[in-house]
Amino acid sequence: MMALQRDASSELLRAIRRRAGDRATLAIENLSSRPWASATFSGARHHIAFRIEGDHADDMADALLTGIEAAEFTLRGHIVADIIVLGRDLTDRGAVRIRLEALTVEDA
Repeated sequence: MMALQRDASSELLRAIRRRAGDRATLAIENLSSRPWASATFSGARHHIAFRIEGDHADDMADALLTGIEAAEFTLRGHIVADIIVLGRDLTDRGAVRIRLEALTVEDA
């Protein structure tokens, strides 16, 4: 079971990087996942903290986060059932720190 959850974390990070675009430099600060289950589904809840660095970091953060709650993510073997923005802060170096929480469920 843990291998699937780790895979979901990796797939989720890849999907976020794709959504951020080629120009964005993402620096992962923290990633944690814990198992989650309901009566009919199993998966994991993920907390992700990262920075977008470089020129135009604020604009890239806007592009990444606008509509993220309704976005469709392509993950191998998993579905993003829910994703929310927990925080967004501008650092003293001009980077944007973002915190997300996502729920992934195994795609049967």
